[in-house]
Amino acid sequence: MSTQAQRTTSGQITLVIEIGLLLLLSLIWGSSFTLIKVAIAAIPPFTMVAARVTIAAILLVGIAHAQGHALPRRGSVWAAFFVQGLLQSALPFTLISWGEMHIASGLAGVLNATPPMFVLAIAMMTGRGRQAVTRWKIIGVALGLAGVALTIGTDALSGIGTTAPLAQAAVVGASLCYALAPMWGQRFSKRPAIVTAAGAMSCAAILMLPAAAVLERPWALPPPPRMPSRR
Repeated sequence: MSTQAQRTTSGQITLVIEIGLLLLLSLIWGSSFTLIKVAIAAIPPFTMVAARVTIAAILLVGIAHAQGHALPRRGSVWAAFFVQGLLQSALPFTLISWGEMHIASGLAGVLNATPPMFVLAIAMMTGRGRQAVTRWKIIGVALGLAGVALTIGTDALSGIGTTAPLAQAAVVGASLCYALAPMWGQRFSKRPAIVTAAGAMSCAAILMLPAAAVLERPWALPPPPRMPSRR
């Protein structure tokens, strides 16, 4: 097999793997809204988010140490991690969880598919990355949003403007956080991704654990109702 043929085969395999990972990510992302809707009936939003980010932080720190990475010690780096943790996890997770107390998970999924629109708007308003904004990218974002709405179901859009507008605004606010997080995260480009993820998620846990303890007192929550047994 020639070198050119080997490169072509390798490129095709890489493309298949990337598409597979994208589909897996879509499945995980899409199912999270349904799972949040189920859990929010028994677990209040701050407590739910605190549990999520704490478990994630423990796992990420463990993986970072297993790979031989040490977390930074400089206070300025941790201050930046706090902002990253707030934008990518603590704030959007809380906004989505609270929003799904009042709107359907399908509608939340559609509204939370808007980060690329915010990225384009910010790029066009601030000039950052404006040269990279093309007509085809704008069309691609619009088609992507339409595809999400079509996949979830156009009935999910019927609640826009009619039910719980504050909850809808909260989910859209989460999308804005997701758009801002990668922009802020560019300052960590020289650090290993696992270190940035571990540091930011640890900061999110530090933010959410006291909030849940003070606002919701999770230790005093009633146990969730038992599912009826099937005989």
